[in-house]
Amino acid sequence: MHENDRLGPMVDLVSRHAFGDGSPKLLVFKYYLHEQFTEARWAEMNLWMRLPANHHIVPFDRVVSDRLGDEDVVVGFTTKFIPGGTLEDRKQFKLRIFLWIVIRFMTFFFLTSTTLHARIEEGDAGPAWNDVKGTIFTVYELITRDDSFRQKPFWEQNSADVESMKEWAKHPDVEIDHPISMFRQTLDSSG
Repeated sequence: MHENDRLGPMVDLVSRHAFGDGSPKLLVFKYYLHEQFTEARWAEMNLWMRLPANHHIVPFDRVVSDRLGDEDVVVGFTTKFIPGGTLEDRKQFKLRIFLWIVIRFMTFFFLTSTTLHARIEEGDAGPAWNDVKGTIFTVYELITRDDSFRQKPFWEQNSADVESMKEWAKHPDVEIDHPISMFRQTLDSSG
């Protein structure tokens, strides 16, 4: 693999030769360098590789391993690269459409994912691993550009910290297609 660009913390745009024709293939490489993130990245990778095919899901590519000393270790994984920039790069955002797609996808995911059904039956899909919570944080971050709540590990994040805020201050560079109150109402009704 060859690093082409840094997309974010521990997320790189990489290229590797495709198997077969040998032409370069662009991928996103998500990895961990610090032991404190190993468990979260491992959980993300294991969940992502088992997701059912859906046009709203970026497809999983491969597990990436490397030799450290005398043992082989998993250092991360790659996914297909979809051009278009990051959500943070966008100044104008059709947030209502995004929110509708996310809620539809979550409904699809919960109804079709055997991985998640098994976790629910085991009583393991509680507050620490909750896609509604993740959606609340993401919508808040897109509107305000405030990611301070995500500085904690995901199992310590509490969406009530965001939900209980009286107002969300829209970042001046963000243009949204509906009032903030509409998004909050939609999020409240989906949880």
